[in-house]
Amino acid sequence: MTFKADPLEPAAFDTMLRQGRGRALMHVLEYGLDGVEELVLQACLANQTYDSQCEPDRSPWLYRMFKGTPHYPRFSDAILTALPQASDDDIAQLRKLAALMGIDGDAAAASTLRDYVLAQDFAGASGPFGCQALVMLDGIAAIAELGRRFGRCQLADPQAFVEQPDDLMDGFENDPAALASLDQLAVHDPALAIYLALYRREVDDRWRGTELERRQKHRDRVRKQYPIDAVLAAAAAQGMYRSAYRSFGMYASDDELATVLQHLLAATTPEHCLRLLWVFANTALPRLEPRLLELAEHTDLQVRQAAQEALSHTRDPALARLARKHLADTAFSVSDSALLGLFNKNLAHGDDELILARLDKLTCSDFDMHQFTCRLVDIGEEAEPAAVVSLAEWAYQRTPCSVCRRHAVERLQAIAMLSPAIAEECGFDANPSLHTLALSGAH
Repeated sequence: MTFKADPLEPAAFDTMLRQGRGRALMHVLEYGLDGVEELVLQACLANQTYDSQCEPDRSPWLYRMFKGTPHYPRFSDAILTALPQASDDDIAQLRKLAALMGIDGDAAAASTLRDYVLAQDFAGASGPFGCQALVMLDGIAAIAELGRRFGRCQLADPQAFVEQPDDLMDGFENDPAALASLDQLAVHDPALAIYLALYRREVDDRWRGTELERRQKHRDRVRKQYPIDAVLAAAAAQGMYRSAYRSFGMYASDDELATVLQHLLAATTPEHCLRLLWVFANTALPRLEPRLLELAEHTDLQVRQAAQEALSHTRDPALARLARKHLADTAFSVSDSALLGLFNKNLAHGDDELILARLDKLTCSDFDMHQFTCRLVDIGEEAEPAAVVSLAEWAYQRTPCSVCRRHAVERLQAIAMLSPAIAEECGFDANPSLHTLALSGAH
């Protein structure tokens, strides 16, 4: 580390630990675990990642905090004691922590993880937990053993659940020697042979055709599934899910979008308006109409949010004026994050100060803060660099989500305004994708 920061107070450390900020790891590497040991242990035992489906696993990051320290025995004992109860994906990191400890020679961790994974019912409806962790620990030997067990289930019941083959092969799919060794084992092992056949079939299906061809097939599938007449009828009857309208809007022609807008301008009920607005969630409106500004102030929260989201793709000073008016309103609350989208293409001098002053007055849950910080990193495509910096740095410091933190850093790099302190902190972030950004340097 070249940037030596002051030690964090426990409350500040806990916040950055929960966010996965590099500053938490920097503190431990510089000052040790004294005063924060309990916080780090709890972070190991219960996954604090905001969105475990989108954010990367934190186990390597957490492991660095206690690996090789006098505190290791306490952490190891607690993790291995908790492991047998680790039946929820929210605490999948326990299994991976055990794998990392086993890789480094902790025989008890390796044995506990192997016993845990291999003692499970491989024919269960949801599949055994911890297979990827076991592959981390034992490599090809684990893939062979797990593949053999899944293959036996297939031999007994072709409809049985099978762990996605490419999940087990993650990290080995481009290793010809690894695949060759598995093929050699499978010559006299029908169960493993079945599993390898499933793997190759899955890979072939997934990568057949070019990326452009796959996108075109998806577009054709959406166009066929959601013709405009069906979309308009469903909107009038309050049918279909939001995702269907969004998908239709992404691939609709200009004439179709103009038709939807005409129906929206004529719609009279909140439910009808809401569904037609969803069409424009990821697609620009054909034009700005006074009725759309009215919908952006509708008394129905869902309609208001959908209208503001639809208008976020439009450049017009009237949208920024509307957003400023509501930011100044005492009724502005944590449910109004979509309002910030009106600034996306319309941020003027001083708007960033107005936005942040208002947000600083709110008390936000992690969910609410995530909604706001997601919006902040999209604001100001043509704004002054200083305004983009203030919004992106605010989002970087407060977002509970490492994916949004990465987006904030990317915005700062795009305008050559990433500070040395943030760049260095990114090198210690729980999200490895930020390490690459840190290596590209500050400006």
